[in-house]
Amino acid sequence: MKPDVPALISALSRRLSTDRRFFSSALVRYKELHRLEDSALCAVLKCSQQQLNKLALCRVPAVEEADGGAARDVRRIAHYSGCDEDQLIALLREVQIDWALGAPEQARSHLLAARLRDEHPPDSDEGPSGAD
Repeated sequence: MKPDVPALISALSRRLSTDRRFFSSALVRYKELHRLEDSALCAVLKCSQQQLNKLALCRVPAVEEADGGAARDVRRIAHYSGCDEDQLIALLREVQIDWALGAPEQARSHLLAARLRDEHPPDSDEGPSGAD
């Protein structure tokens, strides 16, 4: 009996979804941030589900590389997986910023509220009233 390779790849992708060294985790986080299903993520990355699964198994390049190696690696990964290079770079940047902040959703909403309060002081006709 021949193994079902797409099913095996999909299962491995799910197992790697909590390991930030792999694109699987970045894809899961991006879907959470934007409340997307796989089909919508495929549309964002301009790829098929099979290509998305292929991408999920790739390692995320180290961002510390000062020589531009990370961007070069992301371009290679985009070419390998068949995903849109610009969209993949944007996705990875957004997720890495989210990971760097490390703030839970509730804390992020408080940060946003504080920023909005700073942009619209209480004596302004716009924005929050300043009352807690």
